[in-house]
Amino acid sequence: PNAGYTGSGWVASAAERGQISTLTLAYQLDLRAAQAPQLSVWQTADLQGDDLLSLEVSVDGGLSWLPIDIQPGWKGAWMQRTVDLTGFRGTVIGLRFVLTSGPSNQGNANRPSTLAIDELGVQEVIAPPLAAADHSSHDDPDHGTGARA
Repeated sequence: PNAGYTGSGWVASAAERGQISTLTLAYQLDLRAAQAPQLSVWQTADLQGDDLLSLEVSVDGGLSWLPIDIQPGWKGAWMQRTVDLTGFRGTVIGLRFVLTSGPSNQGNANRPSTLAIDELGVQEVIAPPLAAADHSSHDDPDHGTGARA
């Protein structure tokens, strides 16, 4: 795939099987004031069926990592993917992408697995306001004409 969706991006290539490539965000994301944070990233890939791409979060400064989005081997053009980070609101988190190439090349001995990501961002998603309650007079027993049983 191309290096970036709109410019430069991160590219991982797994020509050798059984390898792990990791991209760790260089800074922590502060979600302490967030209510509904959502990660957005553009990605394209040509992965083998036994490859695995995962997005992982750390809440302890990188000592341990929790996979929150797992994508088994897939092939596709540039697409935008969003991941809900609401479960981590009120914390400071680390993010990393991990590409694990499977042990086989599934009959494609000369085709390396490749992945590119670009345009990583985290935004606050604002829920639309609830529709105003209908206070019609037919539901009010003192003022309406609604039937009562």
